[in-house]
This record gives sequence, structure tokens and C-alpha cells, in this order.
Amino acid sequence: MKKTVFICFCLFYTASLYSQTNYRTKIDLERFIEELFPVQSGDVSAEELYETLLLFYTNPINLNTTNREELRSLFILSEKQINSFFQYKQAYGQLLSIYELQVIPDFNLAIIQKLLPFVEVRETSLQKDNRPLLKRILEEENNFLLLRYERTLEERRGYSPRQDSSDARYLGSPDKYYARLRITHRNDFSVGFTVEKDAGEQFNWKPENEQYGADFYSGHIQVQNQGVVKNFIIGDYQLQFGQSLLLGAGFNVGKGAETITTVRRSNIGIRPYTSVVETNFFRGIAATFEINKNIELPSNYSCLRQDANQRSDTTERLDIISSIQQSGFHRTENELMNKDAISEQNFGSTLRYTSGNNRLSIGSTFIHTTFSENIRRSERDYNQFEFEGNQNINFGIFGDYSWRNVNLFGEVARSKSGGFGGVFGAITNLTAKLESTIAIRNYQ
Repeated sequence: MKKTVFICFCLFYTASLYSQTNYRTKIDLERFIEELFPVQSGDVSAEELYETLLLFYTNPINLNTTNREELRSLFILSEKQINSFFQYKQAYGQLLSIYELQVIPDFNLAIIQKLLPFVEVRETSLQKDNRPLLKRILEEENNFLLLRYERTLEERRGYSPRQDSSDARYLGSPDKYYARLRITHRNDFSVGFTVEKDAGEQFNWKPENEQYGADFYSGHIQVQNQGVVKNFIIGDYQLQFGQSLLLGAGFNVGKGAETITTVRRSNIGIRPYTSVVETNFFRGIAATFEINKNIELPSNYSCLRQDANQRSDTTERLDIISSIQQSGFHRTENELMNKDAISEQNFGSTLRYTSGNNRLSIGSTFIHTTFSENIRRSERDYNQFEFEGNQNINFGIFGDYSWRNVNLFGEVARSKSGGFGGVFGAITNLTAKLESTIAIRNYQ
């Protein structure tokens, strides 16, 4: 039986949450997530879901300035209830009190109780904080520090003495270290860094070998709502637009017990990357420019070094890349040899239009990818449709439209290398207690 020592030390520093609003009650976020998704699939990131809801809990959504994507990201309201909310605001104007939720059609007491910890009604003019950015960061009360140590007590084969030169053995200790700090205020700023050393990896400071202590470092600085710059990030970040055909590295909860709202992806746009998964993110700079009230232009540039398998081509007398690795482990000599073997550069942009009533959202995405080396797959049947070369261009169109009790969504995309994909779906509220969804996918 495997025995593991697990030590986790967390520091939270948060102020009393809006004591002047007695409708907000404290909740157990872990239990709340379990109630939302009682059966979680393997691709559910409980840690990221917890952090997302914690951010909304400490910095509630202002219902007078919110949009559809923000409400969808809570996974509490159905599409019919979101429609009713915006129809009510369009007919009667901004909310004067949180208690006004009780008169919105399709809202019931159970749903309102779930919403209350994450929302508020506040005048827009009261949200502006005129303190300098550095002072706002240093005095922010919403700080999060997580320190974690982990070790398996039994000696694994990878740590046992090497029998011969062909045996692959781990070069580092069985200890796993993890640290993450984040200081954030929703719709204002976010600063954070993450450090991790996996079990079996070395903890060395050898700049000549490109070893700088821990194996993985990640960090970001984000500033929001600075004039025409709606969102700006430098460091590590994710992008999610459309239905994740081209840009879908953002937060998805997967298909668990909740089979309706999780089918459609939300346009969460640019957001910081805080995970320790060492692939599927961007490293560089990204910004969202607000052209006008209805049109925005997110753009990004990224340069990220990736792990890759290298092999020699005797006919052409050169080294080529046969595959890109995504495990993130650098424990053995072979794994270290594959570390950062290839550089991937991405630049692109997304033009997105959202109607004034939040019913229609359409956009197009362009992204250009360049690798520092040619990728040439091994001659296997399962590789015959994989990308080869060192450059690729992808272009896609996506849209989302809500009409009465129906939400239609979809995306189509094509690459220069010949790939094509399409996703189309609909979510329908048949009755007050019955919802249905349909999704059609075609991935070449």
C-alpha cells in the first residue's frame, strides 16, 4: 500500500467581507463546489474552480455592470435565468437593491441564495479606486499564499541503485515542493508567481546548465480597465475564445454530472495562468483593446520553450523534432535532454463584437505559430494527419446568440496545414425544471 506524506500550509489574509451588506453570508466553497459538480470528470481542475469562485467571493460581481460571460462563469444560473436578468434590466434599468432579484422572472429563492455570496449591487461611480497602482497592490487585502510539501514514503524503483548503464534513474530527491502567491482585485489587477519541483527532479543552481533552483517557474502581472486598454498581462497567460477550437487553454470544468452548461465554452478572454501544468499556456504579452462599447480587440505575442523528442535524420544529416512532450517531468537524463528543445512563437488577434443587449456575440480569431525547428512525425498510421513543418496559420469564426429560451453557439476553424473543425450546439429551457442541450462536433 502506497503511503504518502502530504503537508500543506496556506495563508489567507482577507478583510471582513462587506459587513455593511448583511445579506451576504459565509459559505464553505469546497462544499459549494461539490454540490455544483457532485461527479467530477478527470479534466476538472478543482483548484482552479476554487480559486475562481474565491475571487468572486472576495470581489463580488456588480450586477449593474456584469455581462453574460461573467454570470455563466459562476455555473449557477441557467440560460433562461440569464436571459430574464438582462430582459429585466433592459425594461426597468439598473438594479437599486440586491433584493430586487426576487421580482425577476425565473429567479427563485434557492437560486438567489446561491448567488448572494458572489454578487452585489453597487453604483458604478463607487467602484473607482484612484490610489496609485503600486499602493493598491501593496494594500490589497485579498492575498493568497500556498506552500505544499509532498513525499511518498516507499522507495520507488526510479530511486533505487542503477543496475547497468541502460537503467533510467531519477537524478533528484523524492521530495515535491510547490509554492504559489497571488495578490488580486477583480477588474483591477493581479500579481502572482508559482514555483514547483516535482518528485525526482533536481534542485540545483547551475546557470551554465540552465538550472535555476526549482524546475518550473511561472508568474504574471495583470492590469485591467486602463482607458482603451481593457486588459493587459505580461508573463504567463491563457486565452479562451469561441468553443476552444483554436484558443481554449482557459478554465473548463469538463463533462461531469452537470451535462448542460458545461457543453458550451465561455468567452473568458485573456486571464492569468497560475497552474503548475507546464504546457498549454502562453508566455509573453497580451492585451485587450476596447475599440468602442461593443467591439474589442484582444491581441497577443508569446515565446515559450517546449520539451520535445529529437531524432537524427541520417539521409539529410540533421536533427529533427518528432514530437512535443507535455508531461513536464525532468527527472532522468533523457527527460533533461528533451527539456526546452524547441521554441514556439505565437502571435494573433481576435476581433469580437457584443450587442448592446448582450444577446449576440460574434468574432473571428487569427493565430500564427512558428517553431524553431522542423517537426517531422514518425511514419505511423496515427501520425499521418498530424502537423509537420515549422509554421502554421489558423483562422476561425465563432458566435453566440440567445433568443427567448434558446442559446445557440458555434465555431468553425481552418488551418493552413489543412485541418478543419466545427462545433455547433444549442441549450434550450423546455420548462421551468427541464433543460436540454445538443452539440455537433466535426474534428478532422
